[in-house]
Amino acid sequence: EKVESGVRMPLRPYLSLFLLVPESKSPGICELKDAVYSINRSEVSGEEYLSDTVYYYNYRKKRLCM
Repeated sequence: EKVESGVRMPLRPYLSLFLLVPESKSPGICELKDAVYSINRSEVSGEEYLSDTVYYYNYRKKRLCM
């Protein structure tokens, strides 16, 4: 079984939505940021908007990075 070194967590635009994308299946960071920005501007109401930040979690180091 192949173990991933980390997971990109690109989307948290809605209070009820949280997506994990395996690093091996993730598009580039610029594409993820563009997607989050676009979704936040077109689909998220002001009271549900959290941020345009894309996070990276390295489970081996147990570290979350922006």
